[in-house]
Amino acid sequence: MKTSVKNLVAGALMAALCLIFTAVLPIRTIGQGYVHLGDMIVLLCGFLPGGAAGMLAAAIGSSMADLYVGASVYAVPTFFIKGIMVLAVWLMTRNTKPLGLLTVAAFIVAEMIMLGGYFLFDFFFFGIAEVGILGMILSGLPQAAFGIVAGYLVLASLVKTGYIEKYRNL
Repeated sequence: MKTSVKNLVAGALMAALCLIFTAVLPIRTIGQGYVHLGDMIVLLCGFLPGGAAGMLAAAIGSSMADLYVGASVYAVPTFFIKGIMVLAVWLMTRNTKPLGLLTVAAFIVAEMIMLGGYFLFDFFFFGIAEVGILGMILSGLPQAAFGIVAGYLVLASLVKTGYIEKYRNL
């Protein structure tokens, strides 16, 4: 795999944005969870920079945000969950136009990965299925819905300005 300066810079930028958009104004929910703007950036990492750089950007930035806001118990699962979310978006959309039903489907699949991943973690860490279900309902579902809508709107803006196409052609 060839690493380009473009991917390194885009990955570093997206990791920083994941941290900022996740840690700025988090809305605490019951337990250790919180709702934030970070999933919008996580989903966009499937396009900018995409691939392994996008996976690492989302994983590192989101995990650092968990450490920053005091939800350190979630830092390791977040690393894997957010990376897999980006992998799903990238694999589903890498050979298509950025906007369309396939992108919406990819965003939904990615958020389902998030919900399932955190449910499993909560279930195994806390040992009670109700804790995982409660966390999913109070924190996960609103987070997923917002991430899908906001991510698609920002992606549409980036496509309209031509930024996505310019990035892919550099």
